[in-house]
Amino acid sequence: MPTYIESPNELTLRPPVFLSDASLYVFVFPAQAEKLQTWCNVHLTPSGTTPRFRPTELGGLSLVMASFIDIARGSSSDPDLGWTRERDLAFWIPVTESDDTLSFQALAVPFLYVDLPHGIAMGREIYGLTKYPADFRYDGSHDWPDTIAATTWAPNANQEWVRGVPLVTLRRLSIGSAFGSLFDLFTNDVSITVDGEERSVRGLFDGVADPMDALRNIQTSMEDLLELLHRPTLQVVTLKQFRDSANPRKACFQKLLRTQSQVTSITWPPEAPRAYLVDLPDSETHPIRQVLGLSTLPVVEVYRLKCDFEMRAGVTI
Repeated sequence: MPTYIESPNELTLRPPVFLSDASLYVFVFPAQAEKLQTWCNVHLTPSGTTPRFRPTELGGLSLVMASFIDIARGSSSDPDLGWTRERDLAFWIPVTESDDTLSFQALAVPFLYVDLPHGIAMGREIYGLTKYPADFRYDGSHDWPDTIAATTWAPNANQEWVRGVPLVTLRRLSIGSAFGSLFDLFTNDVSITVDGEERSVRGLFDGVADPMDALRNIQTSMEDLLELLHRPTLQVVTLKQFRDSANPRKACFQKLLRTQSQVTSITWPPEAPRAYLVDLPDSETHPIRQVLGLSTLPVVEVYRLKCDFEMRAGVTI
């Protein structure tokens, strides 16, 4: 393997990368298993090979985890490269690889949005993470913001690329500081405040088929997911590739990578969740709901985790 020739204006940090004082706001969406499998077959399968990953159910539910991540300090093992702050929006699929000798759980990342060019460059060049630019807004309390929103870039009606295309918006409901679960709120038909008006939680779920079953299943799957996140080491699976310049429909490099994310500290158990209204519109250039087959409920339980973690060097699978 040739020696990497360093440039005086490098954008990428050398792994391992240390991410400190990170706040994760975690929630889940039910998803269609067949669409998750299709994504795995396409995006976790190098050309000419056989698919080897399948989506993993948690709590008997096919799901996608979403997370807003506010990283106070990201740095490299080389202190001369400095440090920076970063905000992300990520969508995660729990996956399993199975063959005659190996079976393990990992996380795949179909959509990942970042507010720093350094983070975009490093994610793509080092780890094979297809990061995309975004802008973020956190309003209100530092610990539990009233609003968390992410917007991105997309072409307008004149095919000009513009900023401000909505991705996800969370708005905290006024129901006190904490609660047991959305299932409890729905069962007790708690009154809440939405846009200055008092409404019932059940009223928010008008038009949702079997909302009690949906909330019960999500509660069970979220418990399993939190246990997965509590592991000291998480595996992240990506397809790292670079487009060939002579033949743009071909890849000059294409490999599956497995990267260890080592959790060095975490607040556990997590605080009681908060209820947030969620808006996840689809667009032609960012069809998150369509690609992953997401079933979005009007309200989600959001868990907040505080942690430090380390992204280690990726290993070719």
